Amino acid sequence: MVELDEYPGKKGMLHISEISSKWVKNIRDFIKEGQKWVAKVISVDKDKGHISLSIKRVNQSAKREKQKEWNNEKKAEKWLEMICEELGVDKSKMYDVIGFELQKKFGTMYAAFEVAYKEGKKELIEQGIPEEWAEKIEEFAKAQIKEREVEIRRILEIRCLDGNGMEIIKEAILNNFPKNAEIKYMAAPKYYFKVTGKDYKLCEKILEEFVNKVNDHLSKHKGYCKVIGEV
Repeated sequence: MVELDEYPGKKGMLHISEISSKWVKNIRDFIKEGQKWVAKVISVDKDKGHISLSIKRVNQSAKREKQKEWNNEKKAEKWLEMICEELGVDKSKMYDVIGFELQKKFGTMYAAFEVAYKEGKKELIEQGIPEEWAEKIEEFAKAQIKEREVEIRRILEIRCLDGNGMEIIKEAILNNFPKNAEIKYMAAPKYYFKVTGKDYKLCEKILEEFVNKVNDHLSKHKGYCKVIGEV
């Protein structure tokens, strides 16, 4: 059984077959007590209260995104505790006073700080956040948040069976190549593709659109483009 940090009081079952795609002889060779892992919910039995989890079914992009989200939420929690001290609020009551409300209005506490960073306190006040809290959240957001770019790297398989296949592939890539991206020829038919953006979801969307557009072009020439791995 494992504890679900995002759902206090809830526990899930992680079967040995869902730990790794490799053969697991000893579970302690892969995970140890006290470690934190990103897991995927694969089934829920409401009647029995059973939650089944999987680690091996979590892809690297989803894992990085969830870890980033978790780390950011812990940052936001720390910032709110500091604001509590400045406003004379008992830190143990932080969630009841403001934390749960921010999660309800913005999805996560960190998202509220992001809104304050980009839009200012006015947006928080319009969402019903008290002005004194909105002012402090904006102040901390401006001081603490440092925007940085992320990247995803994939291996693409690109083929074209027409006689001048390489020229057709080159044309398909150049005509649809996105900004903030890089592609390198590895060895037929593999290509290294990297895209940089503000978050993983945006990068995944750029990759998906690029692959689809190249596919549309190549499908007319007995060819295709698909993702075959991560780097």
